[in-house]
Amino acid sequence: MVARAAADPATRSCLWEPVLRNDEPTAVLAIGWSQPVAELSDSVAAVLALLAGEAGAAMERAQLLSRLEAVARTDDLTGLRNRRAWDEELPRELARAERDGGPLSVAMLDLDHFKRFNDQRGHQAGDRLLKQAASAWSGRLRVIDVLARYGGEEFALALPGCSLDNALALVENLRAATPGGQTCSAGVASWDGGEGPEELLGRADRALYSAKHAGRDRTVGGRLRSRPRAAGQRTQLTAGR
Repeated sequence: MVARAAADPATRSCLWEPVLRNDEPTAVLAIGWSQPVAELSDSVAAVLALLAGEAGAAMERAQLLSRLEAVARTDDLTGLRNRRAWDEELPRELARAERDGGPLSVAMLDLDHFKRFNDQRGHQAGDRLLKQAASAWSGRLRVIDVLARYGGEEFALALPGCSLDNALALVENLRAATPGGQTCSAGVASWDGGEGPEELLGRADRALYSAKHAGRDRTVGGRLRSRPRAAGQRTQLTAGR
């Protein structure tokens, strides 16, 4: 931008006013005149300094708001997305899957016997386990995958481009990475192309409870429910596991 202003044939004079934050230059305010200016008047110099100061303050406010926005969507303990961020991300992933025509799977993971772990080893050990699990699982995911701490010892996972079979295999890989000799249970559901975020997550959650009731330390795939067909629409069914 500064180079463009200086290279403009109509520009006869230029001024570069530094934009400071904490007395350190972070940007440059470029001003150009179409007529030669030998010297600035005090009033013009004061206005330009004021503009540069306002620009610095605006940049600082924008960065502060960005940091606050990130904090509001981040789980303090694990550094993952929190429930609020998840509730915003899942509808976006569904919209993207609908637009692209690709598969989307969702999983719910829950650390087994976490209350007993806390009771026996203390809440600090429980916090360490949550952080270690989040780190271990994140390291085995793709950049496009969305892992969030849903609440307590429960985590939600969105897997764009993953069919049910691929998602089941990926979640098994995550379960194998659960740290500290602990285990976790998981439920996985693949989007049917028409259900909303709550329906899809609900099927994954019911599959998780099936895994818990079946003895824990396993992954269960959620069944698609048959629904009335609209004219010309086929009902897709996926076998549960």
